[in-house]
Amino acid sequence: MTGKFRGHLDRRGLLMAGAAAALAPIWPERARAASTFKAGAIDVTVLSDGHMTVGLDRLSNGNADDIRKTAALAGDTLPFAINVVMLTIAGKRILIDSGSGGTWMNTAGKLSDAMSSASIDPASIDQVVLTHCHPDHLWGLIDDFDDSLRFPKAKVTIPDAEFDFWMSPGRAEQAGAAEGSILGARRILGRIADRLTRMKSDDEPAPGLAYVAAPGHTPGQCAVLASSGSEHVLISADTIFHPVVSVAHPDWRPAQDMDGPRAVETRKRMLDIAAAKKALVVAYHIATPGAGRIEKSGTAYTWRNA
Repeated sequence: MTGKFRGHLDRRGLLMAGAAAALAPIWPERARAASTFKAGAIDVTVLSDGHMTVGLDRLSNGNADDIRKTAALAGDTLPFAINVVMLTIAGKRILIDSGSGGTWMNTAGKLSDAMSSASIDPASIDQVVLTHCHPDHLWGLIDDFDDSLRFPKAKVTIPDAEFDFWMSPGRAEQAGAAEGSILGARRILGRIADRLTRMKSDDEPAPGLAYVAAPGHTPGQCAVLASSGSEHVLISADTIFHPVVSVAHPDWRPAQDMDGPRAVETRKRMLDIAAAKKALVVAYHIATPGAGRIEKSGTAYTWRNA
């Protein structure tokens, strides 16, 4: 998910925006250390890439007052955490998305610090499973200054429809995607072409993992479901982004969703999957560690912190 205005900048503009972000209210960087969970034989580690700031008017059909009242918030903005999940399955380390890199904005790009604090060597990452290609999920794959690979031994998987959307001439432009996001996605996907595998939704990027089609936020977005026996972890990508706004009101449409009606359908389906499987949900933008469970009563959903 892209923050207010920042996804609309070219690379030089993004660097300037990063400096300007130093003036924004500071989100507590309590997530420099890893948070860990267990799901059967799967080790779940949540690492912080920092945060971004989003205008309330972009989260609920343009009506910021709805959010203030429902979520008991003040002001015009909301800090969104950026939570990157590392799964350890049968000795393999798998990152779900890669954070935003070092130049997107000053309050983000902290993943390398979090990994260092947790004594995780980037070279120990075996695979990166991408959910979609917005900057805060993709740009951490390479170093912006020298184009080196941040995870030099990792293979990368991406949903086929997501790759096609960003890389096919004209498709992203016609859909109104931000210029900076388009240029960044094409540059990075081109840089990792020799280690990139395209997959269909519902394919298995790795044993114990399944892509779950989650279109709407972007055309090819997928969530990731990890399973070990009767235990499940749902990494929800940008379908679930706030414990009240997107859970109690899944029909509200953030401006960041490219296809609002389809995103609403996807969000309700993700909530149903999470509730039915009693899954541990890790949400990319809920305050770190962003882990919880979904309870359903009738047609109402509730987020419970893990």
